[in-house]
Order: sequence, then structure tokens, then C-alpha cells
Amino acid sequence: VLRDVPGIDPALLDRLPDNDEIFAGSIAGKPVILGYGISNEGNYRPQIKAGIAFMGESPIAAPPPIKAATPLRPQLEANSAGIGHISLNPGRSTAVVRTAPLFLTDGEQLYPDLALEAIRVAQGASTYLIAGAPDRQGIMTSVKIGDFVIPVTSAGELWLYVSPDRAERYVSAKDVLAPGGVSSETRAAIEGSIV
Repeated sequence: VLRDVPGIDPALLDRLPDNDEIFAGSIAGKPVILGYGISNEGNYRPQIKAGIAFMGESPIAAPPPIKAATPLRPQLEANSAGIGHISLNPGRSTAVVRTAPLFLTDGEQLYPDLALEAIRVAQGASTYLIAGAPDRQGIMTSVKIGDFVIPVTSAGELWLYVSPDRAERYVSAKDVLAPGGVSSETRAAIEGSIV
């Protein structure tokens, strides 16, 4: 952005830190999961950070399709522990969301969603075990991640539990990232949780 501002000394620009490099260095070796959106342009697909194994017939065609993804900075992609999509209703025209796709497919590879990657990384698991139908391709029945088995729709979607909004479910990022450290109240609110 600064390169487009008239009157900025090019030598100053060369001395400014690269914030993507700083962020990439800060997440290296830590349980950080990055999210990406889906796109109708380009052909970028993110790196898959986990193994994927099947039981039964191949469910590769079950999830909603992904044509392309919004590209991640290479150094961030390389240093993250997981990468997951953040799309709720790919290809659907309704604004009502009752299910969330746990995977997307390009017909050859499955791409997990952000929540699955968070569960996988939090457990230190390396592989998704996906159960397909015993006698028919293109159907998912469950996903196993570490100690968790998640029943899914035939398209690999999770049925969502909808409840009223409650303020106690939320913790502000400013409290988690506070310069003076996390307060005892914030620590108690997030301890044992995936944040």
C-alpha cells in the first residue's frame, strides 16, 4: 500500500519489516490453523496437512465441490499446523444454514474445514478416517479424528445444533491477546478450549 503513496522514499520501504514474515515466524511450530475461502477464479488449492484414509467405498465425490481457494501467503501456509476452509453454504442460494460441510472436494482430493483441523491439531492427530458406504461410492457416513467420531450426512456435512445466543460463550480477542497477559477470568473462560 505504501508503495502507491506519492513521496514515500523507496529506501524507507526497503527497510520496513515484512509483516507476513514476522507472522509466519511467530506461528512456526505452534498449533495455529489458518482458514481460507472458496473462489470461482484461479486454480489454487491449499496444502493438506493431514492424512486422509477411507473405510468402505470411496466418498471422494460426496462433499460439495471446490473449484479454487483464496490463496494463502506461502510462508504462512508452510508454517501453519493446519489449514481449513471456512465456507458454510458452497453452491447453495439460501442464507439459512442447518449443516456445515466438513470437507470440500475437487474430485481428487478432500479439503477439511477449519473446525476439523482445529480438533485434529488440538489432539495431535495426523489422519482423518472417513467411513464411506459399504456398497456405494460418493457417500460419507462418519469422520474419525483422534478420539472423536462424528456422524455426518451422506455429503459429509455436520448437522448443526442451534440454540439462543448467549454472551457467556464469547471471549474478546483483546482479552486473549492483552499486552499484560491473560487475566485470571479470561484464563478460566478459555482453559481447556480450542481458541
